[in-house]
Amino acid sequence: MRAAQPVKRTNEPRYLKIVRQIERDIARERIAVGDHLPSELDLCKQLGVSRFTVRQAIRHLRDSGMVVARRGAGTMVTARTPERAFIHAVDSLDELTQYAATTRFSIGSFERVIAGVQLSRRLKCRRGQAWWRAEGYRYRGGTVEGEPPICWTEVFVADEFERIRNQGNSDNASIFRFLEASYGEQVLDVTQTISAMLVPEEVAGTLAVAPGSAALRVDRTYRSLGGKVMEVALSIHPADRFSYAMRLWRDIKR
Repeated sequence: MRAAQPVKRTNEPRYLKIVRQIERDIARERIAVGDHLPSELDLCKQLGVSRFTVRQAIRHLRDSGMVVARRGAGTMVTARTPERAFIHAVDSLDELTQYAATTRFSIGSFERVIAGVQLSRRLKCRRGQAWWRAEGYRYRGGTVEGEPPICWTEVFVADEFERIRNQGNSDNASIFRFLEASYGEQVLDVTQTISAMLVPEEVAGTLAVAPGSAALRVDRTYRSLGGKVMEVALSIHPADRFSYAMRLWRDIKR
């Protein structure tokens, strides 16, 4: 591997810059399949970043199927391009934020809606309650032209958070982080439900899959410290484009 250049500071997370740099080097065969990446310590020195940042980058490359990391054996390149599936590994609310930071939410429409019978059941709210609704497609960070989106997403934000209107026509990484920064209300917990479904005809074309094909539906409800629902999000992922990973810990009594 050629000497890496120090990572420049921009709005993109630093570990993602490292990922993109290594991906380019692999794609251009500056690093061949079967080669080993420099050690964590060497990458820290070459790139001018912390060990934590390097580990985040290696984890991302590992999750995308481009490298295999083994203790004592280093990190070996196993593929020239990332796998098509997007692997979402999350152990905490902070890692959920990292997922948003590695993707781009392109909003197609934005409106204020009033919950009727069906919507009130979906959102578990009273009939007549107002919400800000955004819908669009989420793309992998650094998506190349023509690459299909990861998922279709529909987001409902509580009516009182009207500043979300200012974000209506822009790409958003994390809506709940925008709400926290704008209103000073912290998200305490997220309830997440994952279920199987079929891709609706109206979004199948943009997702580049056949209508009625298998999909993964992810519903998330974001609540504040006071238990208030701040945001409800629904995402539909084509079955071959998303994998969810979660680490479980055993409670060992001493």
